[in-house]
Amino acid sequence: MCVFWNKYDKGAGTLLGILIVLLIGFLMSAALSFSQYVIQGMTVRMVSDVAAISAAYANYQYEKPACQVAKNVVEINRMVLKNCLISGEDVIIEVENATKTFIFPKQKFTSKAGPAPCGDKS
Repeated sequence: MCVFWNKYDKGAGTLLGILIVLLIGFLMSAALSFSQYVIQGMTVRMVSDVAAISAAYANYQYEKPACQVAKNVVEINRMVLKNCLISGEDVIIEVENATKTFIFPKQKFTSKAGPAPCGDKS
């Protein structure tokens, strides 16, 4: 057995080691890309929620135009306000962000905020 190994498979251990290191590197970069995508998705959701709440408060208090308040919040966080809709006292905001991952180039999230209806105990 040892003669067979030495005669035909010299360097097989080196190639196997290189392949294992490459596989580990690929899996680590895939895990890092996925975690970056998840973190950016959470950030887009947070900015969308904050912009919707800010716009709903501005709409309720009649301080400033609600969509302008939402746009300011979104732009401060280096994202893009794709849509702003005022429906009665509710404000619906759609925020988009360019991601740093090549598989999913953009992330969008829509949030709705407004006062709770009278009599709603939730």
